[in-house]
Amino acid sequence: MAGRQGERAWRKHDKQALNHRIHTHDLIEARRGIQILPIRTRLNKDMYTTLACPKCNSYMFPALKRRVQIDCCANCSGVWLDKGELATIYNTPLDMPREGQEAVSEPTSYHCPRCGGALSEQFYSSQDTLLVDVCEECKGVYLDKGELDKIRTLSQEVDSFFPPTYQDAISQKAKKNERLSSVYKTAKPVAKLPLNERAIFIKKVYVLLIVTLITTAIGAYVGIASGLGLQWFLPAIIAEVVVFLAALWQRRTPIVNMILLFVYTSLSGFTMSAVLSKYLSTGHGAIVWQAATLTACVFTVLSMYVHLSKKDFSWMGGMLITSLFLLVITGIILIFCGNSFSVFLWSAISALLFCGFILYDTSRIILKYDTNEVVAAVLDLYLDIVNLFLDLLRVMGRD
Repeated sequence: MAGRQGERAWRKHDKQALNHRIHTHDLIEARRGIQILPIRTRLNKDMYTTLACPKCNSYMFPALKRRVQIDCCANCSGVWLDKGELATIYNTPLDMPREGQEAVSEPTSYHCPRCGGALSEQFYSSQDTLLVDVCEECKGVYLDKGELDKIRTLSQEVDSFFPPTYQDAISQKAKKNERLSSVYKTAKPVAKLPLNERAIFIKKVYVLLIVTLITTAIGAYVGIASGLGLQWFLPAIIAEVVVFLAALWQRRTPIVNMILLFVYTSLSGFTMSAVLSKYLSTGHGAIVWQAATLTACVFTVLSMYVHLSKKDFSWMGGMLITSLFLLVITGIILIFCGNSFSVFLWSAISALLFCGFILYDTSRIILKYDTNEVVAAVLDLYLDIVNLFLDLLRVMGRD
């Protein structure tokens, strides 16, 4: 008991000391043109999951430099900038003028606070002696105290480092990247937003996901009660595919994307009623509820794991897409020459595959998606849930 009280007292003392250190650091950084975000934004339950300074291992806190969010060390005043942030602050084509060219780098014993990769010392440009620390993996840049101001002067001379043709090529590439979907090329992913904005985005996604599942249940009920699910199955399937593609195309258009989303989920429930009717008519209605309950449990556990561990599962993308392609081909073959056991085995493998997709898509939503991609995020998770439910239904309903 005494040990727990002592631990609580130590944590309270440590938090007060950290609060004082941050306040002192804020006064210093204000003179350097860096706006430290309010303390109440940082001193919260996620305080201990922020970046650690690679030089002194102290906590780094979010700050604004020319409206770009960076991370500052409260102890040594070092600054961490993710890829592209240094170029944005000083309006240069690249973070490092020598990026993409052969540059001499010296390995260091420090590690990247973002991805854990090795940091190496590189000259900022070929015409100066300023050494900065660059991550070999994520290309983030760590600057010691005062180096951010030195780069301001050097960045004004950056035009002489780049031929005009090279600058035009970089500009065209940047414009092309802006036109790409933010799902794959995001300038400001959710992971870079303040905690409160991240929470709002995640809340929107999961609330809208629950509403779409309710809409699906209503569509399934209408199809079963009216008996039209079986009669209009083929036209409904075609309409469902068309509306789904339209929803993806218009996912960033306000109002239209919501209308298409709910039309698609309603049609999805209507077509699903043909499958559910088979189980209900044979007295296996309990299996439907069991499969739905198991799907909800699996989805909740896997989603919570991704949110709590904050792991990046993007490495699974290629493997999952390839497996899905092979699974579709196998499914088409089983339509003509399959038996009950092969369908059971196929459904079990498919269920495991969509468990992987839940991890992958949840990770992308947290780390990669833009805040304008709420509908796209809901569609990804919705497809994972529906397909997992149908797979479990086939597995559990096997005679």
